[in-house]
Amino acid sequence: MIALFFALKNEIGRFKKKIDIINEYKVGSSNITEARFDGVNIALVQTGVGIKNAKDAADNILKDNNIKFIISSGIAGALKDGIEVGDVVYSNNVLLSTKVDDTSEEIIIDDNKYGSNQEYSKLVENLCKDEEIPFHIGDAITVNRVISNASEKDKLGKVSSAISVDMETFSIAESAVNNNVPFICVRSISDDVKSDLHLDKLSEMTEDGKIDITKSGVKAIKNAQYIPHLLKLKKQAAIASNSLSRIIFILIKELSNKI
Repeated sequence: MIALFFALKNEIGRFKKKIDIINEYKVGSSNITEARFDGVNIALVQTGVGIKNAKDAADNILKDNNIKFIISSGIAGALKDGIEVGDVVYSNNVLLSTKVDDTSEEIIIDDNKYGSNQEYSKLVENLCKDEEIPFHIGDAITVNRVISNASEKDKLGKVSSAISVDMETFSIAESAVNNNVPFICVRSISDDVKSDLHLDKLSEMTEDGKIDITKSGVKAIKNAQYIPHLLKLKKQAAIASNSLSRIIFILIKELSNKI
C-alpha cells in the first residue's frame, strides 16, 4: 500500500473524486481513507496541521498497515524567488526548525535532517514536464508555526538551504525512516516568497490540528481587513491542488511498478 499524507481536508478533496473508497476511519486525530486507484492500494491520511499531529498519524498508520511507500504531499510555501503558485517542489532533504521566533530575528535550524528517495526525482520532473507544470528540486523545512508573511519566508529561506516550508514533512520522514519505509516529499506551492497572507490574524487551530471555526470567526471579525488575503490563499491553494492532482496518480501508478 502507498500512503499519501496531507494536513487538511480541503487538500484531500480533489483526490477523493478519483479513487474507489474501500474504508474510512479515524485513528487519534487523523482521518484515514483506504482506497484503490487503477488496481493500486492506497491510503489517504489527513494528519491535521503540525509536527505532533503528523508524527502521531505516521506512527499509527505504519504500526497497523502494510505500507510500502510514503508520499508527503499537499501545499507548501515558497522560500526562494522564482518558485510560483502551482509549481511542484520535490525535496532532497527535509530540515527542521522548532525555533522560529516571531518576536526576534532568531531562527535555529535543527542538526537532524532526513534525505528523501532521490531515485524518483527524475520521474516526478518528467511527469511535470509532460503536464507543463514548473518543477523545482531542493530542500524542504518543517516549522512549528504558520509562516505566511513575506518577511518571515524571506528570512527562513536565507538562513536555511530550503526552497519550501510546511509544518508536517519532517515528522512523516522521521517515522518513515524509523520504520524502514521509503518516502518522498512532493508538494505544490500555495504562496510565493513575496506573498503577505497574515494567516495569524485570521485563523486559530484546535489542539488536534483542525481549524477552530468559532475562534477563527472571532479573529476574522476583529481583523476584517485581512480577509482578502485569506480569499487569495483559498484561490491559490486550489491552483496548487490542481497541479498536484494532475501528476500524483500517474506517479502512484509508476511507483506501484517499482516497489
